[in-house]
Amino acid sequence: MSHRPLNQHSNQPGSPHRERGQGFVEYVIIIALIGVAVIAIINILEPAIANVFSQFVGNAPVAPPSLLSYTPPPTNTPTATPITGPLPPSPTATNTPLVISSPTNTATPTNTPTNTATPTNTATPTPTATPGPNILFVVGSNPNSLNASDTWVRTQLAALNPLYPGDQSKILVRRDDQATTADASNKDLVVISSTVDPPGDVGIKFRDVLVPVLLWERQLYDEMRMTADGDHGEANNRNEIDIANINHPLRGNVETGNQVVYNSNQTLNWGTPNGNAVAIASLTGGGSNQDRKVIFGYPAGAQMVGSPPFNAPARRVGFFLFDNSADNLDPRGRILFANAVIWARGN
Repeated sequence: MSHRPLNQHSNQPGSPHRERGQGFVEYVIIIALIGVAVIAIINILEPAIANVFSQFVGNAPVAPPSLLSYTPPPTNTPTATPITGPLPPSPTATNTPLVISSPTNTATPTNTPTNTATPTNTATPTPTATPGPNILFVVGSNPNSLNASDTWVRTQLAALNPLYPGDQSKILVRRDDQATTADASNKDLVVISSTVDPPGDVGIKFRDVLVPVLLWERQLYDEMRMTADGDHGEANNRNEIDIANINHPLRGNVETGNQVVYNSNQTLNWGTPNGNAVAIASLTGGGSNQDRKVIFGYPAGAQMVGSPPFNAPARRVGFFLFDNSADNLDPRGRILFANAVIWARGN
């Protein structure tokens, strides 16, 4: 059996080794052609690509100079400070036993009744005492059955009371035998009617009181030291008085000269005061009647009549009314009465 040399198989046409060599050459040629084609394409598209790149670079945002020149601050690296001396002992951990709390049984709340506080008895405020009367009116009859003249006077006193205008309850009416000096306490004015029994029941009860006194009982003029003993009297069947030409509140704006003061003829009481009194009116007719004053008054502190010397503790006024004449005053006479009340009070 004969053997052929191995190299004879590779040189034969159509052998497998020959076919593989041809395929490799073909691949190299194809790749070379592709490279030539790519280079040609790049050369054709180079201007367009360069233009696109230039536009991209031109439009790209540029960092501000501050950022371009920014230098980060140096980082301070803490330097460890060497520990000198002996090291402190390492703490030894103490194992604290775990305490498991036992649940507390909360008692069910018992409905405790609320004790309502017993209300405190609020003290009843003490009522403010109602001010008592501030005018004392002394008369000669039962205060509950005054005659027409004294009834008119009481009404006028109430009307002229600046503290309680019109309130007649502020007028304390006392009968002459029951009136006392103490009745004048806390009063603004004492008024004495001619209906009283002057010597026996009134006398000097109100001579020394520090309260103004207005009266028309002539027999009290000397008891009050407003005139000398017996230097007083009454004139009947008259309705005019002679008003002096002086400027004083007792006169007010009533005309001077002879003026009608009654609606009809009545009795006029008069007295003769000393020169320290203010004399407003006298009996008409001239002569000695000029000294018989029907309206006169002593200011507080003025020296009055008699010895030893006696000064008026407060204002004292003598007026011309009689027992039953006050309700017969005409408008002019009523004005003069009002002036006497107002001046005596000191208003």
